[in-house]
Amino acid sequence: MKPEEKYEHIFKCISEICFDYFLSTKTQELLKINISNTFSQIIDEIVAESNIEIHDRFKKSAEKYISE
Repeated sequence: MKPEEKYEHIFKCISEICFDYFLSTKTQELLKINISNTFSQIIDEIVAESNIEIHDRFKKSAEKYISE
């Protein structure tokens, strides 16, 4: 085998071992949960910011209406 082929073979073996480990430890399920939680937090933050903006707009409109 050429040196390049040896390195390629080693990388393939390591990749297969890593993938098997990944599947056997259910790491992908934990990553899926982690990603889902992260997106959920992002959405919660966006909704909270939007609620504050809407509340501020209604408050300004009410103050303007009352002052007239």
